[in-house]
Order: sequence, then C-alpha cells, then structure tokens
Amino acid sequence: MSVSSKSVEDLVTDAIVVDSFMTVAKTSGIMKKNGVYEVFVQVGNKIGIASIRDLLKAKRLVDSRIESFLKYVPKMSRDSDFFRAVRFLADHRLRSLPIVEDGRIIGKFDMKEVLKQIKDSKLGNIRAAKIMTGSPISIDSGDKIGKARGIMIRRRIDHLPVTEKKTVVGLLTSSHIFFNLMPTLMGGRYVWGVPDSFNPLDLETNVVMDHQWMECDPQDPIRDVTNRMLEQESTYCLVMLGKELQGIITFRDFSKLISDVESIVDVPVYMIGLPDDPFEAEAAKMKFTRTVRTLSKSIPSIIEARSNIKISRRRYEVSASIRTPKDSFHFKAEGWKLPAIFDEIANSMKKVMLQGKRSKTGRVSRR
Repeated sequence: MSVSSKSVEDLVTDAIVVDSFMTVAKTSGIMKKNGVYEVFVQVGNKIGIASIRDLLKAKRLVDSRIESFLKYVPKMSRDSDFFRAVRFLADHRLRSLPIVEDGRIIGKFDMKEVLKQIKDSKLGNIRAAKIMTGSPISIDSGDKIGKARGIMIRRRIDHLPVTEKKTVVGLLTSSHIFFNLMPTLMGGRYVWGVPDSFNPLDLETNVVMDHQWMECDPQDPIRDVTNRMLEQESTYCLVMLGKELQGIITFRDFSKLISDVESIVDVPVYMIGLPDDPFEAEAAKMKFTRTVRTLSKSIPSIIEARSNIKISRRRYEVSASIRTPKDSFHFKAEGWKLPAIFDEIANSMKKVMLQGKRSKTGRVSRR
C-alpha cells in the first residue's frame, strides 16, 4: 500500500472540543481522562488548538482560561490534501488538525493514524537512523523540573532524554510534568511565579521521568518502530547503539518523512524566514510552491526555487529566485501582508518567465 494514495477522510478520528472560557485546571482533567495531547476550541469562525506543551506556560491554573493558550490553525475538510495536512503538522510541530464540516468540528486528522499507514507501506522498510533527529537535547537527572519545562517551552519539544554521566537513565515528557505536577499546582499550594514553601518545579527530573524507556537500534526498520510505538502507546523512541544515544524519533520525524516523500516528485522549494504565525506562513508556502509547480509544467528545466523573508518593523521584505541550467531569475517585493506579497511575486514570475521576456529581474512593491 502507498501512503500517497491515502486521503484525509480515511484518517479522521474523534476530537475533544472544549469551551474557550474553560479553565486550564478543568481542561487538564478532560485531557487526562481522554488520554489526549490537545484539545480544540471554536472561537467564532476560527479554530484554536491547545496542546500539553502550550499549557505548560500557564502560571495561574485554577482561573486561567484555555483561550489564553490557543494557537489558531487552518480548518481541514474531509477532502483536504493529505500531504498539505502532514506538511503543516511537521512545519508547526503539531500532532493533529481539526476537520470541519458545515462550520462545526467533526473530528481531527491525527499523526497517530498516519503512523498506522506508514507501518503497512513501503516506507516501513526505511531504517530508524534515516529519519531520527540526531543528537537530541538532553537533561541531567539532577536538574530541576523547572529547567526541563523551560527547555520544552523554548525549544518547542515534548521529550527530553535524561542522562547521568552521558548515559541515558530515563525519558521525561511534557505529559509527565503536566499530569504529575498539575494536581499539586491546582490544589492552591503553589502558583507558578509566586514563592512558597513548596515548589514542585524544584523537584529533580528523576521524580517523574520514565525509568523504562522505549528504544530501538539505528538499523531497525521503522515498520518495527511504529508497531512498538502504537502497541506501547508511546510518543517517542530513543535510537540507541549499545548504551550510546544516537537520536530520537517522535511523531514529527514521521510527518517530516511524509513531507519529504511528496517533495521528491517536485521542484525543490526552499523558504527561509517564515513567520511564526501559522496562517501567514502556510499561505505564503502554499502560494509560492503552487506558483513554482505551475511554472515547472511549462519550464521543466527548473532546478530549484528559493525565497527569503525578512521582517523590518513588522513590514515584510521578500526576495525570491528560480534557477535553471542556464539562468537565474530574481524577484523582490515588500509590504505589510505576506500572502499578498507572494501574489505579487507570483504574477511577476509568470510575466517574466512565461512571456519570454529578456529581463531576469522582476521588481514589485506593495505599499
């Protein structure tokens, strides 16, 4: 079976939807009861998502509302493009996206379901070493949980190997911190940021980490890795060579793998400086990639396309280039709205390249 033949509709599962005014404390109870990493919230016409890693930022848990920690994401439908959905998950470090029908959330597109497809496809033959994230960030067993929490928030990760003298002794996840310390934090005995006689973030990481972690050999096929992750309901697998840590495999490594499968049949497209805003970033990527693919149908000799985005006082400056064996075409645009800038660049690209103009530079300015 080929992963490329799958559709979003094939992989829709139930989603947990909560009200925007619900507190973090109550939300955490719902998440633990249902065994989920994220919840979805509908705010007007927008859909927000809050993950365990997002909720680690909370300082006042009893009266903090979930809406303060939402990331707004695109709405997917049953017939949405499979690769686009997986690519968005990889780029924005998410595990799932909402599926919307008639303005209502009816489910989610989840990486756990994608893993089930990978293990039964030709991709399952790929070795663990080929997809792992090498030299993962780790933490010492004597370090405080507060330090681990800070690393997870800052680096946007959910897994930290725990070491003693460079030897792995455990694995700490954002779920360990969230679900094991939340009862104490919610009980009113401690509020993050307020000194007290007992601070649970001062505990050492070995208090809540996994002392028995999941691991594999670098040469293990990912079919075996996915099978074990699904059976053990694990969100990670450490890649070990003997007792030496080589890397880590998480859901994001699988989503990046799927994204790479699509990219090999297209012109390589490189984009540097995409903003954190998922709406603007995804719209810019979609517009630029679509333009390059359209051009490649008429100009099959295109070798690669690149764009570089710079922000100066909240104003975008974008440069883009397309390279062929003989020429390089360069384009520039600037303005306040990134999707509109890429529309300008797309028009300039088509005008210069498809109409056969001698000029190799297209300059546009949106004010």
